[in-house]
Amino acid sequence: MLRNSEDFWRETWGEHMPLYRSRPPRQGMYLELLFPEKSWTFLELAAGSMRDANYLAERGYQVTGSDYVPEVVSSAREAYRDSRLETRVIDAFDTKVADDTFDVSYHNGLLICFSSDSDIEALVREQARITRKYMVATVPCAYHEEQRRQFAELAPQNPIYDIRWLTLDDISRFLAPYGCTKVYPFGGRLDSRLLPGRSFGWLPLCVRRWVYRSLCPHQRLRRWKKIIAVTQVGDD
Repeated sequence: MLRNSEDFWRETWGEHMPLYRSRPPRQGMYLELLFPEKSWTFLELAAGSMRDANYLAERGYQVTGSDYVPEVVSSAREAYRDSRLETRVIDAFDTKVADDTFDVSYHNGLLICFSSDSDIEALVREQARITRKYMVATVPCAYHEEQRRQFAELAPQNPIYDIRWLTLDDISRFLAPYGCTKVYPFGGRLDSRLLPGRSFGWLPLCVRRWVYRSLCPHQRLRRWKKIIAVTQVGDD
């Protein structure tokens, strides 16, 4: 499994940050399909490049991007200095944030970094504590066989691919205790076409939101590249 030390992530992000920032902010695009209310406050945990948090901020959302490595946060603050994005150093295990501070909290790939159930349980418990409405966890899809083979081939050369694969049962076990949990696709055949710049990206946002939330979860699970798990922790 990954070596989850501050030094490891400082070195990893230092090497890969330009590549990550050059990629489309797809997590942010999917969150825009799920959550239309721009008056809500959003927190991205373990944000790294913060490209998704910045995307949402540029779209008019109230967003805080965070990471526990100070150099990573400083890099994002400089990269997005003209953005509305707020950046903070936050440890996802111990956020030092008051209960119910953010309407929506989210992360992409955080839970897969830990082999210990107790670590994941601690992360989810803290995320639920600081979240008022919805918490979101995005993980690579354990049922996408080609992706699993690719990760297995890459892991010996790059530990960032040496991850924990979470099944739907795992996701339910960790998240459902905090509220009703629904899963949505990230990278399926239909939902990918709904994003800005793709074949159906020209459709009105309200139409794309309806298609994504109503139809896309029925796509074949083994074709999803990632799973977005959304847990309602408070009254909407």
